[in-house]
Amino acid sequence: MVTLFCRQPDPHITTYINAVNGSGYTLGGTEKAGIAAFVKTLKDNSLWGRMKAIYPMAGNTAASQKWNILDARDLDASYRLTYVASPSHTSNGLKGDGATSYTRTHLNMTTDVDYRHAHIGVFVQENNRTGADMGELINAGGSYGSGSFLSSTAGDGNSYGSVGYPPIHSVSSAHNVKSMWLVNRTGNTETFYEDGTLIDTYTLATVGGYGEMYIGAINYGGTADNFCNRTQSFVTIGGDLTATEYTTVYLPAIQALMTAFGRS
Repeated sequence: MVTLFCRQPDPHITTYINAVNGSGYTLGGTEKAGIAAFVKTLKDNSLWGRMKAIYPMAGNTAASQKWNILDARDLDASYRLTYVASPSHTSNGLKGDGATSYTRTHLNMTTDVDYRHAHIGVFVQENNRTGADMGELINAGGSYGSGSFLSSTAGDGNSYGSVGYPPIHSVSSAHNVKSMWLVNRTGNTETFYEDGTLIDTYTLATVGGYGEMYIGAINYGGTADNFCNRTQSFVTIGGDLTATEYTTVYLPAIQALMTAFGRS
């Protein structure tokens, strides 16, 4: 007697694809294959369990782009996105207006993430000088206090990023269009990447933050501030990564997914 074993579909892949397809956008074959390959790569390399929220921003509608691929349920507790003041949605991703619109993640950086072992990152389409791609900071008497923050190209033309610390580090970089930016903290050491290039390393002593992460603005002590009008095509929040894990596994997986979505 021959016993046949049928491989079951990955539930995370199936749930995410069904959520997107049920939201007014139909994923094509290349997009679905890209999603499956992305999830498989993270699981095969023991990265999946370290992630808290990953937003591939699939499709071109508000409903299709709100899902966290790690837990694609329509719940705040699943870190499903909600929008404030109607950011726009295109095939390239999510874009604020630079004035009033932003996106809530419902992910609290002070309770849901260990600041000393964490990363935040964003794939952007443009390099225009404008606000924060994502952030949450304490209002320290009218100035920015501790928190997590990433601006790929700020108003002064520099790039800023930090996890659990005031965003005092400005870096002059290439500011490529269609680029992936990531800040990683392991213990008291932070590394800042543009695509696969390490653009800064710094040592920290303190840790802290305000709370919920916003996209397209900073959650500045409970008030949205420093609005951005770049297009965010992909957002990631999770545990810390080694340089090898990021540059040889996670970054190529993100870039391949963006290619599958026609965004690279």
